[in-house]
Amino acid sequence: MQLGGLTIKNQAIELAENLSASFVTNPSDGLLGLAWGSINTVTPIRVRTPVENLVAQSAIPPAAELFTAYLGSYKDANDPDHGQSFYTFGFIDKDVVKSTGSDVYYTPIDNSAGFWQFPSSSYTINGTVTKTAGRTAIADTGTTLALVDDATCKAVYDAIPGSKLSKEVGGYIFPKDTAADKLPVIGFDIGGKTFRLNKEDLAYAPVGSGMVYGGVQSAGDLPFNILGDVFLKAVYAVFDCGRQRFGCVQRVEPDKPKPAEKKDAPVQKDATPAPPAAKPAVPAPATLVPPPATPAPAPTKPAAPPAPTTAPPPVAPPNPAPPKPAPTPSHAQAPTAPHPAPAPAPAPTAPPSAPNANAPAPMPAPAAAPPSEPASVPQPPPPPPPPADPAPDAGAA
Repeated sequence: MQLGGLTIKNQAIELAENLSASFVTNPSDGLLGLAWGSINTVTPIRVRTPVENLVAQSAIPPAAELFTAYLGSYKDANDPDHGQSFYTFGFIDKDVVKSTGSDVYYTPIDNSAGFWQFPSSSYTINGTVTKTAGRTAIADTGTTLALVDDATCKAVYDAIPGSKLSKEVGGYIFPKDTAADKLPVIGFDIGGKTFRLNKEDLAYAPVGSGMVYGGVQSAGDLPFNILGDVFLKAVYAVFDCGRQRFGCVQRVEPDKPKPAEKKDAPVQKDATPAPPAAKPAVPAPATLVPPPATPAPAPTKPAAPPAPTTAPPPVAPPNPAPPKPAPTPSHAQAPTAPHPAPAPAPAPTAPPSAPNANAPAPMPAPAAAPPSEPASVPQPPPPPPPPADPAPDAGAA
């Protein structure tokens, strides 16, 4: 298997017996999982994931057993990066980090369930912090949206004029002509530090009648949040297998000054989840991996309730009325808006090591490529298909 400039020898590849319509019509050839190998479902003999093989075969240096994801958007076609996406294996793109003016922030992960899971005990809306004690989240390139608990989801849309919970669409929607200055600044805690979403990504896809499907939706009964592409497009993410930690740095949108964050913002008491009138169904995360990127190994996606995934799905044509999703966490979710040639990849499985706050030094050149929606993570109901856009867009990592 070729991942950009890397070669993986004797890589096992699963062949599908049944395909969904989206896979049949999608230009992508399949999915590249990047989650941890512990959720690999191959039987009777377990096989290594692509990332595990990269490590075992010394295709990437021991000091940099990691991969990174930079997800673009068709909405940024006129930006310096042209909205393109890429993945790297074995090194961190220091030019990208330098352009942000900050250092990568790391938090230890818990990969016991096979995911890139970390503490996420608060969220912010326009600078006001609300505690969600004990809550965790997983970073999943294979999930299109950001899926959160009901109380958090309701709070987000309470801050958007004209928003409402739609039973027909199975999620929250709001007026598509909402001005940017009327949209809230939303942030999520990543192991003790808050990272913001891009306002433009709060609108996922048009659903007709002048409304759009929101990029943040309910995670249903999942015990953790799933921070998919809607979140990952706002950061440069580092999945450090060797040190068992997740890192990210806030990206700065060109000509879109980052909003000033209020210091000493008021802190509300722990939020008590109050499910909305009609619980939006969130589709299981689906992930299609584009051929041109350097993907990383991903574990099989767990069936049954919530099963997060880390692999990007390709762009799907716009659909006026998103299908009604049924809350079942698995790994099939609506693909993100069109991107350039993407290179999907879920979470890899590399020999764990003690978490360290030092970012690994750049190593062998990685394989870059526009990603699609990566690995698969269990999610609630499926969101509406993204709007068709001429601009290229790479999925997720």
